[in-house]
Amino acid sequence: MRLTFLGGADEIGASSILVETSGCRVLVDCGLRMGGAARDPLPDLRSIQEHGGLDAVVLTHAHLDHTGALPLLHSSLPNVPVFATAPTLTLLKVLLFDAVKIMGGKLDHEGELPLYSQEAVEGLLARAKPTRFLEPYELTGGAVTLTHFPAGHILGASLVAIESAEGRVLVSGDFSVSDQITVPGTLPPKLRADLVLVESTYGDRLHANRLLEERRLVETVRDVVAAGGKVLIPAFALGRAQEVILILKRAFAKKQLPEIPVWVDGMVRSVCEAYSMYPEWVSPYLRRRIEKQGNPFFDREGPVRAVEKPAQRAEIAQGPPCCIVASSGMLSGGPSQQFAAMLAPDPKNLIAITGYQD
Repeated sequence: MRLTFLGGADEIGASSILVETSGCRVLVDCGLRMGGAARDPLPDLRSIQEHGGLDAVVLTHAHLDHTGALPLLHSSLPNVPVFATAPTLTLLKVLLFDAVKIMGGKLDHEGELPLYSQEAVEGLLARAKPTRFLEPYELTGGAVTLTHFPAGHILGASLVAIESAEGRVLVSGDFSVSDQITVPGTLPPKLRADLVLVESTYGDRLHANRLLEERRLVETVRDVVAAGGKVLIPAFALGRAQEVILILKRAFAKKQLPEIPVWVDGMVRSVCEAYSMYPEWVSPYLRRRIEKQGNPFFDREGPVRAVEKPAQRAEIAQGPPCCIVASSGMLSGGPSQQFAAMLAPDPKNLIAITGYQD
């Protein structure tokens, strides 16, 4: 068995690992570097063609630092199957189509050529094969098997096991051992692995208690709004935004926070809809909410509402105290950047960073 790291081994982004075993070549993830135009966004895809192509691609989860380069690779190797859990493929469609839209905007305004087209994304999704947790899939006549195990990171996220006569390797991707509101935490898979590759971005630090951090967020929002300010929470559209929305909604239900308007903007809305499509893949709490009301993140007449058109942003920024949950999470574009420009000059307002910043 041979492993080659094409990106992500000593950096955040461009996660991509080539596993060669029993005559089979499997690529685990194919992500982008998210640092902007100053960096090469792609993993070392050249080495794939130089060494004979691929038999399969398997994805751990949908975030673009693990999947964003895949349409480009698939354009060169269109017959290679792509294995991912069904929710991952649904989320991947949302994220990749949004990426194409953003690249089109950069072409129009900055002359930057897009990495791939919408047609490339559609071709990739047409070749993708949905999987389920704990169900092995055979490659090359059964010489190699792939299995997805729950990772607890976001909807559909997986630990990926690759097994052959030469050994067993487990690739963690991003994972969470603690339960979230949206998805249960991971459990050690029942697998005697010879090699385990573990994501370690936050592996060198002690973590704050989640319940205390939730309480601190709620109390901070309450205090800022009570003083007449607005709170902008730039949040990753996939994963963190859903957690933040549900934290606020639970605080309303427990009377820990007055029912202020919560405006949700950007790709967050499409991702919330995708979560609502998979009640059997989420936490018991969220499953009950989905079965009861469909989309559990928004209220028809309650405080959590979607921003329907760009013109509303100025109205919200100039309006009464509120909370805004918007992408992108790193303030690198999208509605969160627009809201920040309008809200930052007033010291009564707060920008609450709730996730990783590059």
